[in-house]
Amino acid sequence: MFLGLFDGYNPKESWVFAVDLFWFSREYAFYIWLSGSILCLPAWLHHHKLFTKIIPTRFNRQRREVCFMPDGATEPLFVPWESLCAWVIQSHSATQYGTTRQYGMG
Repeated sequence: MFLGLFDGYNPKESWVFAVDLFWFSREYAFYIWLSGSILCLPAWLHHHKLFTKIIPTRFNRQRREVCFMPDGATEPLFVPWESLCAWVIQSHSATQYGTTRQYGMG
C-alpha cells in the first residue's frame, strides 16, 4: 500500500490498490490455509496422543506415598516414601539462539 506513495501515486490510489489486492488474494489465501491445516492436523494429533499416554508421577504428602506407573503395568503402584530411592536431574543450556531447560526423574 505504501510503496505506491513512493512511486508518485496519491494515497487514494494506493488504498484502492491495497483493497483490490486483498479481495483478489483472499480466495488463494483461504486455500493455502486449508491445505496447511490438512497437512499439519494429523501430525499434531499424532504427537498430542503420544503425550496423553504418559501418566505423571504423583507425590502424596498426606499419606507419604508415591504413585507411579511402571513400564508395561496396568495398575498404578503406590510406594511409601521411606522405601523409595529416586533421582532428579536438571539441565540448563544457553546458545546464541536462546535457552532451554530440561528435567528428568528416575
